[in-house]
Amino acid sequence: MKTEYPLLASIGKTLAAIEISCRNAQCVLVFDDDTFTTLRAKMYGDDPEIEPDILDRSSFGYEELIRAGIMTEEEVTALRAEKEARAQAYAERRERETYERLKRKFG
Repeated sequence: MKTEYPLLASIGKTLAAIEISCRNAQCVLVFDDDTFTTLRAKMYGDDPEIEPDILDRSSFGYEELIRAGIMTEEEVTALRAEKEARAQAYAERRERETYERLKRKFG
């Protein structure tokens, strides 16, 4: 797995790959020493700006993360399972709250 470094600490490194996510407007610059840095495009009015950012692994795009060598397929599988478990727990909690509210209302 690669290590994320701040943009300014990456000066002078050799670029090995670039991955861009259309999902969250991030770009990852991967270097040949197993490090990477992340940039994000933001719009301020009509002026786009690019600024350093921290990689959001959960919304970047799993295929891109694997292709860049930032995550392995096993890590992606574990992250997907974790996200699914959180979503399931949230849905169950919402259903329980709805059930309790309706039970109070209708006895």
